[in-house]
Amino acid sequence: ECHHVSGESGIADIMLRLHYNPVKNERKRSLMTRVLGLTATLTSKKAETRADFVRERQDLVDAMQASVDICEGLAPRKPPTFKRIDVDVPTTEDVNTFAAEMCDDIWGKILPMVEKQTSSTLFKRLT
Repeated sequence: ECHHVSGESGIADIMLRLHYNPVKNERKRSLMTRVLGLTATLTSKKAETRADFVRERQDLVDAMQASVDICEGLAPRKPPTFKRIDVDVPTTEDVNTFAAEMCDDIWGKILPMVEKQTSSTLFKRLT
């Protein structure tokens, strides 16, 4: 997510150290270091205007000493389509009835195990 390379981020600091000439107080292109920065968005914040977007993008390009390439040859995505599904919303009474049935079923499975455990513990205590 190279669009976060800005300000005082760690990666921005590394990029500055790789591409900064302190003698001339300017950035220099490194011939030895190549960094592949990938992102789905070119800015880290929402731009209010086109000029804001261009400025944010240029800041990223400057920080990364990069060129921006876009994917070519890909077909544009079609917007998603949604189908409405009508669902019957159960009444509160139906939900409460279902919950009671589930509780009865669960307790019906748990109680025999508890009773068995309790009776075997009680038998051990008596002996």
